[in-house]
Amino acid sequence: MEGRGYVFNGRAHTTVTPGLPLILGGLGLVFGHGYWAPNLVMTLCGLGGLLLALGKDFPPYWLIYRFVPMVEKAREPAMAIVLAQVGIAVLAALGASLWRRAWIAPLALGLFLGEAVYDAPRLARFDRPGSYTAMIQGQADIAEYLKAQPGWFRVDFDDSDVPYNFGNLYGIEQFGGVGSSLPVRTHRMLGRAETPRLFGIRYRVARQPSDPAQEEVFGSRSGLKVYRDPRIAEPLWTWRDTPCGAPDRLRVVSRAPEVFVVEAELACPGLVVAGDSYYRGWQARVDGERRPVQEVDSVRAVRAGAGRHAIEFRYRPASVYWGFGLTLLGFSMAAFFCLRG
Repeated sequence: MEGRGYVFNGRAHTTVTPGLPLILGGLGLVFGHGYWAPNLVMTLCGLGGLLLALGKDFPPYWLIYRFVPMVEKAREPAMAIVLAQVGIAVLAALGASLWRRAWIAPLALGLFLGEAVYDAPRLARFDRPGSYTAMIQGQADIAEYLKAQPGWFRVDFDDSDVPYNFGNLYGIEQFGGVGSSLPVRTHRMLGRAETPRLFGIRYRVARQPSDPAQEEVFGSRSGLKVYRDPRIAEPLWTWRDTPCGAPDRLRVVSRAPEVFVVEAELACPGLVVAGDSYYRGWQARVDGERRPVQEVDSVRAVRAGAGRHAIEFRYRPASVYWGFGLTLLGFSMAAFFCLRG
């Protein structure tokens, strides 16, 4: 019997109502006395997934969202229905195992798990015209064009036309995209007039420009266009309380997600500002000497004196090292007590 399905990203998806799995799951729950522990776990998993999928229609959801770690990372609460499907599938396999055939339970579990994810939006058949694979292949020429452009810049994408993390796929710095969280300081800058300048958002990929100053520079076979804003330079500059009588020279030496190296030649002392989000865990060194990272308009900066300098920003979050150390300590203690016992 076919169910009504659900809507995800503007598309309707249908799935089969799990009548037989529910019946078998009920049998496993009622008569599978030898499996009381997995029965209980899978029942809670299925029920919990169903309630989480209701989102705001489940009254305690806001409490779970607020206080249970990692739940706030879920962008689509409805996708938690997969937990319910997995719970039903395992209970159905336990119910099928009552027939005392060794092959029935694995077969039932495989079939029911396959049904649970068959029509998942991200797992749709690759050869379908509207699949993610076809979309990505049609937009690959955009990546070729952008990667050939000089300098340091970021790209803004229209989410309705590029509903995936284009930048992560091709190694291009993207402003925005699909993410589970965002620094509060960065979130406050969204939609402001100065944001493209601060973060170096020079290009936009869409069907229409978002600003009259943007110029079309490339047309993709997918129908999308690349627009360039000639007003946007590299997001690297100096800041001072008082003006300086001579120009500064800044050059990007190397750039990686966790390390950013700049060569600076300053006419006067000041702050060297990089258009990256200010966030704890970043460290700065000027000519090898540790300097504090400062915040300027939600991006990070470091103070340097007049003259030529090698400036390095490096991400070294203390929480990660503490977590790694405590994890090693926990494994060591567990191994010690196991060997001792």
